Amino acid sequence: MEFRNVKLIGFNKIQIDNLKVKDLAGNVVIDAKKTTAGISLLMPTRLNRIDVYNGTVNLERRKNEDFNIFHVIKKDPKKPKTFDTTSRIGKMHIHNSILNFTDTTYSKKIRKTLKKVSGRLEVAKSRGFSLFAKGSGNKNEDGTTEILKVELKQLIKSKQSIYSMFDKIKNSDIRRKDARLNFGFENVRITEELGQYAQVDMIKAKGGILTGALKMEQNKIEKKIHALGSLKIKNGKLSYVDFDGDIEGVNAVVDMKKDKITVNANTKLSESPVTLTMAYFIQTQKMNLKLVADKLPFDQVARYKIIKDAKIEAEGAVSGNLELNIDTKSKKGTLDGKFSSDNIRISNSDFSKM
Repeated sequence: MEFRNVKLIGFNKIQIDNLKVKDLAGNVVIDAKKTTAGISLLMPTRLNRIDVYNGTVNLERRKNEDFNIFHVIKKDPKKPKTFDTTSRIGKMHIHNSILNFTDTTYSKKIRKTLKKVSGRLEVAKSRGFSLFAKGSGNKNEDGTTEILKVELKQLIKSKQSIYSMFDKIKNSDIRRKDARLNFGFENVRITEELGQYAQVDMIKAKGGILTGALKMEQNKIEKKIHALGSLKIKNGKLSYVDFDGDIEGVNAVVDMKKDKITVNANTKLSESPVTLTMAYFIQTQKMNLKLVADKLPFDQVARYKIIKDAKIEAEGAVSGNLELNIDTKSKKGTLDGKFSSDNIRISNSDFSKM
């Protein structure tokens, strides 16, 4: 921890200028121009409230639900223990600050900067750690402004009963801790990196406007992170593994539950309406995908890789439906479909009412 100046305000408050709070690796986590701290008259060594103004908070998510901010309150193992740091901190309130959020748990690093951030940070030895922050991002082309909420909790699971006296597991043990990360998106612009939060097997979100709630919960038995929530994508850009090129102008709803993920999407290809529904069953890792098209030009139909690989040359508009059932583990599946056309030309031959 570094600071430039400290002065007493009244009998129970101090002001700290240019406060820098670092993690054990020496990286700055909190950089505040002005900080005030309330001192408890009954417990002078305890800071019962800390207010940070016009600061910068750097929050980084790492593998195994580890966050850089957890290492601010940890004791350096190389130094002798003089006091319990968590017992000296009450609540920290953040005002008009900047939040730099980084997530390194995906194949592509996710970065997002928020301005005018307000929030709070609480550390308690018996309850654990919690962080809540809300701020605004960039202004979108449609005039809306990005709003993002971040809630991070590492709770202590400890039930008090007659058996507690025989429980040898300490609150500091990882088995006691339950990590949760929640996001609230409002008009947030999707990048290919941020789209990883809305990614479903075989489908990727690359662009658009994102609104909705996302919860990341840790399952210690399966050693997996479950993503739960509902996300709406407006005017998005998606890619599907068996479809050539990106699909633009997509409006979609992605619902994520513990047992199933569903996607309902619609768009226009060459001004022809197309709807897509998908259900992914998490336990069996099987997927059902349905595609419905109305008077879709054949050159758009030919973007589907099976048809493209068949090298069918045709001109005209096609209506119909396509259903795919696939086992994502074995990559094997079945394809059913029915298409019709009022007038289509295949290999230089004309067909009507086909």
